[in-house]
Amino acid sequence: MRNLRNNVPRPNTTVANRGLSGQRRSSARFSHLILAAMSATALGTACVPDPGPSTQLTVTTLEQFCGGAYNPDVPPCSTGPVSRSISVSLNGSTVASGTSNAQGTLTLAVPAGALVVEAVGTEPYMNCDTPEVVSVAGATTAVTQTCSIFAP
Repeated sequence: MRNLRNNVPRPNTTVANRGLSGQRRSSARFSHLILAAMSATALGTACVPDPGPSTQLTVTTLEQFCGGAYNPDVPPCSTGPVSRSISVSLNGSTVASGTSNAQGTLTLAVPAGALVVEAVGTEPYMNCDTPEVVSVAGATTAVTQTCSIFAP
């Protein structure tokens, strides 16, 4: 095509405009996709219900020592808090574990249900109980785990 005024070839504006408008259309589509994804994300997070209070188990670990020389002024057994590794299981599968602090306390997030608390890695001469407790959803349940040492 020639420009009729000065007999100079005219650029093919149709091809140039087509490419530019194609880019504009493409970036407009991309912007719409981004906006749609952000809206879906916002709606998805807005519709998630509040999980409510967590279910926890507070374990107190004690050690009881019995025995030794007889002294009528001293009780035959003494009990105190101790730091100990604990495992919590539900239906035979471990659901939580941890180590109690020097004051003998440990709080764990656990599922609701019938739980068994067990001391882990204790010495063979210790007699440790395995208390069972039912944790209630959204509440903190307390349980005490005791290991006893019986000396001659």
